[in-house]
Amino acid sequence: MTNGCRRGDRLRQVIPFGSRERGMRKPLRTMTLLVILVWLSANPNEMTRRYALPVSSSSHATALSPSSTVAVPQANGPIVYSCFGRNDHDICRIDSDGTHHRNLTRDHDKNAWGPVKWSPDGSRIAFGCADQVCIMRRDGTHIHKVTSKGHNGSADWSPDGTRLVFVHYNRRNAGPDAGLRILRLRDKRIRRLTTDGGFDPAWSVANVIAYARDPAHSWRGLYAIRSDGTDFHRLTNRWDYSPDWSPDGARIVWIRRAPSYGPSHLRVGRADGSRDRAISPRNGDEARPSWSPDGRWISFDSGAIIQIFVCRPDGSRRRQVTTGSYDHAGPDWGIEPD
Repeated sequence: MTNGCRRGDRLRQVIPFGSRERGMRKPLRTMTLLVILVWLSANPNEMTRRYALPVSSSSHATALSPSSTVAVPQANGPIVYSCFGRNDHDICRIDSDGTHHRNLTRDHDKNAWGPVKWSPDGSRIAFGCADQVCIMRRDGTHIHKVTSKGHNGSADWSPDGTRLVFVHYNRRNAGPDAGLRILRLRDKRIRRLTTDGGFDPAWSVANVIAYARDPAHSWRGLYAIRSDGTDFHRLTNRWDYSPDWSPDGARIVWIRRAPSYGPSHLRVGRADGSRDRAISPRNGDEARPSWSPDGRWISFDSGAIIQIFVCRPDGSRRRQVTTGSYDHAGPDWGIEPD
């Protein structure tokens, strides 16, 4: 990427009240319910903290299955992104208020490239490196490749941090060998997930992977598939790409671009792609959105000289995070580790 370039580019405890001797249990039942209600009113956050509450689901395009649970929002940590200099490209980090910026890699470190993704626990970072997928610790140390064959990149983590979904491609990103793969980090075992040339995968807390397909063809748009390869379905049918799930898996943010690689803007919708709306001007140049761990913000990049911005999920309170005369692109927002 060159300076100023144009891009195409997640309590209910059942008490057996009704049984033998209902008359004797009625006062106990009433008293027990009163105790529970008083305790909950004094501790409103305990329901979310102590118990995994199932999310209501609609038809199959819903991200969460009946047995799936909501991820507890976590504290926002630093943002990682691709940072470009005069003749190099690296991985950098910065706090969302624009402070504590520093390079995590130098150009000689595996030819670091984005997209960049935090692990769910905030301890590791996945990124592209010389046509392969690499992982490093959060401080930029212990860089190593986890793929080796073909051309691979654009990785995202499973909710438990044990696997990666990534894009495997040839130079034309076509043919039966191009598509999404899942890597088990424990033994480096790779499993084919799709063969449709998909890109920009995003893995939700409910083990649903959203991704984009070639906007130049009739199958353009966002699609979703479960990590076991089942329940493949279409989410949108426009020039859409770069999806990212809210922390609870109930919403998606993505980029919609005008045909023929025209202006782009941010959109937010339900997990099935419905009820979506623009949250940034339609004549912009937004790309690579990422939800904050607490679900209250979205980071993204924009501009002729690409910089990192943040805004609320409704598009309000937009502000710029990075500055400079070189590009800063593809942000991903991590947690604040314990």
